Order: sequence, then C-alpha cells, then structure tokens
Amino acid sequence: MKKDHVVYRQSGPARFFETRGGRVALFFGVIAAVCVLTVLAVYVVIPAFSEKTEPGKTTSLSRNPFRDSLDAAAEPDELSYNLSAGVKEAKLKILTAIDPFIYGKEIVFTSSAMEGGSIKYNKLYIYDCASQSEHQISGITVKYDNILFPRMNEDYIVFLDSSLSGGGRICAYDRKTGRQTVIKDYLYAAPEISLAGNTLTFMQQAGDSLDRLYFVDLETMETAAYRIFSGLPLAPSPVNACKNTVVYSIPYRTEDGFDRSRIYTLDLSTGEETENEPGKLINEIKTDGKNTVFLSSAAGMPTDLYVLEGVTPRLLVSDVVNFDMGDGYAAYTKDDAVYAYCFRDKTHYKLNSDISRAYLCCAEGSMVCFMDVTGGFNDTVNAIKYLEVSFPNG
Repeated sequence: MKKDHVVYRQSGPARFFETRGGRVALFFGVIAAVCVLTVLAVYVVIPAFSEKTEPGKTTSLSRNPFRDSLDAAAEPDELSYNLSAGVKEAKLKILTAIDPFIYGKEIVFTSSAMEGGSIKYNKLYIYDCASQSEHQISGITVKYDNILFPRMNEDYIVFLDSSLSGGGRICAYDRKTGRQTVIKDYLYAAPEISLAGNTLTFMQQAGDSLDRLYFVDLETMETAAYRIFSGLPLAPSPVNACKNTVVYSIPYRTEDGFDRSRIYTLDLSTGEETENEPGKLINEIKTDGKNTVFLSSAAGMPTDLYVLEGVTPRLLVSDVVNFDMGDGYAAYTKDDAVYAYCFRDKTHYKLNSDISRAYLCCAEGSMVCFMDVTGGFNDTVNAIKYLEVSFPNG
C-alpha cells in the first residue's frame, strides 16, 4: 500500500544557498554590509550630531556630607500604611541592653555585668534621645540578681530587684534626690508594675490562692491594699494604669465549667469603679485612659487582641505576641513586626521597615520603643529603636 507524501519545493536561490558555495557567498555578503554601516556611522551620522551639540563645560563637583538612613527625613508612605521612616536607633556604647522603657525623649533600660562567673543585669541606664548618649544611674542598690521591668516618669523610676531563686522586691528611685526606696518584698511570681502619674499600681500573688491589688503614692510612700482576692480559679491579670484610669480583670468559673473574666475600671479622680463581663477569659488588659484593649482566645494561647467598645469587645487582630497602649493607639507585635492600631481612623500601621524584624518593648504617649531582632534573639548586640508615632491626617 502506497503512502501519500507531501513534497515542498524549493526555489532556485534557496537551493543555491544550501550549497557550500552559496554559504560562503552569504557569509562574505554579511561582512560587507556591516562594513558599509560602520563607515556611514563614522563619517555621516556622528558628524551630523556633532555640529548641533555645544562643547561640554568643565564642572566643579563638591562632596555633600554623608547622611545615613537614621538621619534622613523621609516622609511616611501613607499608601502602604508604613510609618517606619520615622524610626531612629539608640546609639548605645554598651552592647547589652534589655527591658527598655521610653518616656518622652528618654529611655531607661537594664544592662549586665559579670559577677561570680555569671551575667547579672544589675545596672540601670538612661539614654537621652536628644544628646544620643547614655549614662548609668548612680545610687541604685541591687540586693538580688537582676533589675526587671523598669518604668519611668519625670519624677521617679520604679523597677523590680529580682532573685533568680524566686522572689524579690519592688523599688522606687527618686530622680530629684537620687534616693532609692524599697516599696515591698514579694515571695512568688514577679508582679507587673504600672505608673499613672506618681501612683504605682501592681497585682501581687500573696499565696497559693491569694492575690492583692496595691496602690502606692510615690510622693508620700503610702501603700494601700485596695482589694484582696481569695480562691480564684486562675491568676488575675496584671493591673494597668494610665492618667486617672486603672483597669484589671478577675477570673471566675461559670456553672457549666468555663473560665471567664470580669473587667474592672477604676477612676482615680472620683473613686468610681465600674464592672463589665465581656464573656471572655482575659490574659492581659491595658488602657490609654479612654480606650481599653485586652488579650484573649477561644482556645490555646491568648493571641487575639480586642478593644472594648462600651461593654462589647471587638476583635482588632489575631496572632498577637504582645501589646501596649499609647495615646490613642494600641501597639503590638505580629509576625516579627511591630504595628500600631489607631483608634481614630481604625487603621493598622506598620512601624518597622519591611526588611527588618522587630519586637515591641513599650508604648508611652506618642512614643514607641522596640528591639530590632533582624539578626535573631541571640544576637550579641541589642539594637533599641524608637519613634514618635504621627498618624496621617492627625
């Protein structure tokens, strides 16, 4: 059986260029064309442009002073909701710095020293953002091992003198007189301390099932146990204070066996206290004097951040590592980045750059302080960064 074949015919020139002689002729033809184009460019095109162009003038160049990214005054990118252009780095001369807390243009932090073959964070420093220099605070006496959770205002610095074996003491340092005062010893978990003006507040574990809420007037050193809680199913949240407002949450167990929390809001100026039950178990709660935000979770770790709108909680963001409150915003850590949620425009703003990793340390007023952890948490150099938060159309 014969198969059909389709035969494509070639023209005469095509058959010629397939021969050896044809290929040689084609090669030399291309070389000749390139030579002709080169001669035209040198003797015709270039002189034509040269006749219409003025001769170059000699320019004197002067070198501008170098400006790094920390000094550059770039504008924030409103389209991407990123405010990282305002971030500055604390130019520290010492390498170890932990627990930074910013107040105005000053940052208080703890640094380490080698004692008895072990590292102890027993030195307290203040970094001045204006002069870009730090100095060690004189008059600080450490009885135990580490200084933890320093807080500061224009009059006082409060901190924990903590023992590695458990327990410690709460101390206050008068910035005007340079005198340190021991406020209270503690035997169990380290309490979180909070400042509202010159009023110090903290929740202290006093036993296996006993907790006390304390208020301390730092000017008179008068201490009062405001409330005592016994037999709670879980530990209460740390107390938080800002301006004249104090917030804390107390856990309780429902009849069907679920753990929930009651929110208490105390007005220090009037003494009036209100109670609210949002129907959730609260791990940590904070306020800016007006807005109240807390961490909770339906299951697992408490990583859902809520804002209390009246008596109703509204979810702001999930997968939050930690948070703090500034003036009109909540700052938080999520996915190795630091953000600020502005209550006015209900918008989330990123505070560190897209090529860095960060961990929130604190927010106070309009200032936010965080650690740059781009190199990892085990980096030998601790980089403290800060910025003054300024939201668009503020």
